[in-house]
Amino acid sequence: ISAAPAMLSSAIPGSGGMPGYATLSPALAPLVGAPSLPPPPPPPLVNTLSSNTYYRFTVNAELLEYNYGTLTWSTVIKSDGQPLTDSVIKTFRTGPMEPVTILSGSLSTY
Repeated sequence: ISAAPAMLSSAIPGSGGMPGYATLSPALAPLVGAPSLPPPPPPPLVNTLSSNTYYRFTVNAELLEYNYGTLTWSTVIKSDGQPLTDSVIKTFRTGPMEPVTILSGSLSTY
């Protein structure tokens, strides 16, 4: 069984597509039982961060693949038998920008 890749196009306001998401061309709709794309939009953002505060957050991800034969998601396994995962830690500060000192000779312009 072979299938052509689905063509993606930008959602156009008023066309029924979701702005900011890619939509599948109707001629190349996904196979029956495929996961629905795109996911529903997230709830509105509300800024509850305190001013002049340092924050740190961690994002842990595990890669999954969709099996069209069983219509289920399963964890991707690396060659060593472990799940394919990634973890990223980010820090940031709220409030006004802090002054930055640029050392002489360390800045290149093109």
